[in-house]
Amino acid sequence: MSKKGTPLADVLESVRPGVWGSDVATEERPIPVRVVRNGDISEDRRILADNIPRRWVSEKELRNSRVTDRDTLLVGSGYIGKSARLGGGGKGNMQFQEPIIASNFVRIVSPDSNTDPGWLFWLLGLESAIRFMKRVSAGTSLQNLPMSFFKEWIIPYYPSIEEQRYIATVLDSVEEVIMQTEKVIINTKYLSNALIHELLKKDHPIKDQEWNQALSATITLQNSISYKLLTDKTGYPKQEKYQK
Repeated sequence: MSKKGTPLADVLESVRPGVWGSDVATEERPIPVRVVRNGDISEDRRILADNIPRRWVSEKELRNSRVTDRDTLLVGSGYIGKSARLGGGGKGNMQFQEPIIASNFVRIVSPDSNTDPGWLFWLLGLESAIRFMKRVSAGTSLQNLPMSFFKEWIIPYYPSIEEQRYIATVLDSVEEVIMQTEKVIINTKYLSNALIHELLKKDHPIKDQEWNQALSATITLQNSISYKLLTDKTGYPKQEKYQK
């Protein structure tokens, strides 16, 4: 059953900050972990995995700050509005032996049992959500996201969990297209540079914007689809239409 006028806090199991831990193992903090910092979350909502530091925490700290595939990571201090998830195609190698936790500058947002984690991730990427985060955040040199955001921001449209899952599947598919497009652009740049050098026998710099047009168009499409699917039930596509 869909609902309108639902505060974000009503669909969450918990919102908790992470922990920074120690730079060396100690008796109080013997467990090695990898810590996602606010700076490890990119503007395009991915985790920059190559530079995630190794730290040590206690068993209680690990229990309270461990990140799972159900969680959305939200920057709580610094560049307010950025978010990411473990299963979101992080940049770099995300295959760590150690558990992954969030730092004290990151909020771990966990959905309740009636909320799909993928849908929640895309919801927190809405421009209206990001604008509200920035508006309520306090601080001059370093902004801090208050817990009041989760109580005061109203979800534009809260569909049934079946609809949530379908919406998340659609947006995940668009994200996969973007990731594949990025790979094609990178490979095309290498190929083009090699071809130009071979044909002209001289350096020929290529403007990035010329090669990023396809990616930009795809991202624009994704933003448009996200807005329609997440803000109004009239934007929800009928499944049977896409199954023909």
